[in-house]
Amino acid sequence: MQPPAVHPGTAYPQQSPYSTAQPGGGAQGGDGAQGTAQTAKDEGRRVAGEAQESAKRVAGEVKDEGRKVAGEAKRQARQVYEQARTEVSQQAATQQGRLADGLVEMGSDFDEMSNATDSSGLAATLVSEAAARTGDFGRWLQNREPDDVLQEVKRFARRRPVTFVAVAAVAGIVAGRLTRGLVDDAKDEGTTP
Repeated sequence: MQPPAVHPGTAYPQQSPYSTAQPGGGAQGGDGAQGTAQTAKDEGRRVAGEAQESAKRVAGEVKDEGRKVAGEAKRQARQVYEQARTEVSQQAATQQGRLADGLVEMGSDFDEMSNATDSSGLAATLVSEAAARTGDFGRWLQNREPDDVLQEVKRFARRRPVTFVAVAAVAGIVAGRLTRGLVDDAKDEGTTP
């Protein structure tokens, strides 16, 4: 490369014709590109590090919120379970009380029937026995909690399974007949003007 021609009165920049520096301050060749690449690399690492930290922070927050939601769901499920259990227990106690009162009353009715007859035959004896057993069972039910009754029924079923199945079948038939009779009576009352 030849040096530029010098003209008197003209100012030229003080630059060697063999210098690699550019008039804008940049360097020709690898120094400027390497600096820019290094800066971009450093900036990329910094952004990646920040993104990683942000992702960790968000993941931690999501994890904490997930724990809170799971804990709240568990607490509410436990509360609903306890409430349902309490309501079922109360309903069972109410129904057991009604059944016990009905059995005691039925026992009294049977007793009145057996006392009203002067007969000492088999029918009178059976009615008298039914009165005693029905009344006793009703009073037994009145003095027990539903859980106690359930445990007693389970014990009886284990000791005498055939008898338990037979009693359950008879009780089911009687309950079905009584229910059907009550429904039919309710329908008849509803249609009577």
